[in-house]
Amino acid sequence: MLAHSTVTQFPSVAIASAAEYLVVDIETGNAPTEAIENALNSWEPPKNYKDPAKIEEKRKADFDKIMERGALLDASPILCAAVKTPAARLLINGMGGVNSVESWQVYDWQDERKMLYFFREWLNDCTNMDSIIVGHNVRGFDLPKLRNAYLRHRLKLPELLAITARPEEGPQVVDTAQLFKAFSMEHRNDFCPSISDMAQSLGLPLPKGVISGADVPRLHTEGRYQEILTYCAIDTSITEQAYLLMTGQAGGLQ
Repeated sequence: MLAHSTVTQFPSVAIASAAEYLVVDIETGNAPTEAIENALNSWEPPKNYKDPAKIEEKRKADFDKIMERGALLDASPILCAAVKTPAARLLINGMGGVNSVESWQVYDWQDERKMLYFFREWLNDCTNMDSIIVGHNVRGFDLPKLRNAYLRHRLKLPELLAITARPEEGPQVVDTAQLFKAFSMEHRNDFCPSISDMAQSLGLPLPKGVISGADVPRLHTEGRYQEILTYCAIDTSITEQAYLLMTGQAGGLQ
């Protein structure tokens, strides 16, 4: 339970019943130097590339992508996780030093492992297999990153994130990045429409000066943890609004 663990003393979170749905968003920092170097060293040219000049051009392009997208490697740390349900809004911070974001309950841990442990206990206590997981590109990014992080730290997966031999027995997942394509002519062929594009198309308010996920590793290096948490909270709130709107559950619909 949340009140006790073998890792540390966790605060309890009282709930009346399991969450009907939970909107999840995570932010990641750059992978350790060793992981980036391993990714570079393991690079091989595509088998259909024969021209040395084209191979070198491809190598440079791929190396640039690896260096620029170090936060997407499996070894990149999860800095924080936001989770929003109809009854709660939590920011679980593994960076340390931030304990307040307006209208959000912030749990400030000093490392990734404690953050993940607490998140698992919260999920196990506050959700069940009927809880719907909602997120923007949650299938392609957030869920795989979370599962990998638990295994990296040799922690059991939260029950809601566990993979079984029968996928149909798992929880329902709604990826708003994919759902949005059914509501847009402009973005229906995009691989992964951005949250900003979705918000603009659906007429949802987007605060001015909002950063992008690509800025997070730099902000983390600069120690600007408050901005990272605020950005994570904003993305989660917009994703929830879009989910409720696109599924016909938003208030004010006639």
